Amino acid sequence: MLTVISGYAQDKFSLTPEKDIPILGAGFLAGLSGYFLEKKVTPPTEVEILRLHPADINRFDRNAIDHYSQNAEKLSDITVTAGVLLPVSLMILPETRREKITLSVMYLEVLFFANSLPALGKGIIRRKRPYNYNPEIPLKKKLEAEAVKSFFSRHTSSAFASATFFLMIYGSYYPESPYREAVWISSLALASLTGYLRYASGEHFPTDIMAGAVVGACTGFFVPWIHRFNSENNIGLNLHPGKISLQFSF
Repeated sequence: MLTVISGYAQDKFSLTPEKDIPILGAGFLAGLSGYFLEKKVTPPTEVEILRLHPADINRFDRNAIDHYSQNAEKLSDITVTAGVLLPVSLMILPETRREKITLSVMYLEVLFFANSLPALGKGIIRRKRPYNYNPEIPLKKKLEAEAVKSFFSRHTSSAFASATFFLMIYGSYYPESPYREAVWISSLALASLTGYLRYASGEHFPTDIMAGAVVGACTGFFVPWIHRFNSENNIGLNLHPGKISLQFSF
């Protein structure tokens, strides 16, 4: 039997201390660790750059060294910002607006991991970006610390995390929406465009982008999935402006 002490009967997600304290704590620690690891990344030396050779790159990634575009880099900043802001539109929809605090906390958790995990990867692996192998790119740019933060793409991770989270929430509340297909296509297209622009800009190899997409999509999927109301939860806490609702299962 499931009893919900709440004025609403259609809440889809819940916040619980036993779930959210560990999630937020892990996200915060991952973010803090990633921040300090990235800070410790040192720029490559000129000798290191001069020794680089395209043959050192696997065949799948090798074509990325021929791409470089500052316009694509700037445009990727715009598309990822648009993608991150996409879930904010949930706050204007009548069904999801009721759970805006719950959804906001969940999205904060998504963004924690979507940004901290790439930071850990960059700080630990220190893979050189594709433009380091391009002889036409000024040496000055190659001697920056950012030049060795290729793996994996934070832009792509954030874009796919936001898109997947948005689709999970939208699908939960509007499963019969006539706009569902258009919402899916446009959301994933925006995230994919961000990934492509990171490739076209010469900032990332395809494997960097693929890793970012997988990590982001998994983050955007599992956080809402963990917070679903279900009969296995012993207790749940749902927060609304001026209102707290409890869920018990037994």
